[in-house]
Amino acid sequence: MPFGGSSLQDSHNAADRVESEIFATCRRLTGFPLIGTRRPDITRLPVRFLTVARFPNYVIVYRPQTVPLQVIAVLHSKRDLGKVLEERRW
Repeated sequence: MPFGGSSLQDSHNAADRVESEIFATCRRLTGFPLIGTRRPDITRLPVRFLTVARFPNYVIVYRPQTVPLQVIAVLHSKRDLGKVLEERRW
């Protein structure tokens, strides 16, 4: 086995599970766009944040007022979310 005791296939499967849950969470957001929270402590942009329930290290940042709903980022929660959003071009 490779370093760390897990195989490459295990890593791919784990990534697939995270990706599937992110997509499922985004689909739920389309029906309930206001379930995320505003975070004025992070940004003044008109966006909301929703943590992916099964994988709480990931945060979906989206614009609830757009049709269709616009996901602008899926970020790891350890990142400086405000800085990442500030650096993006709007």
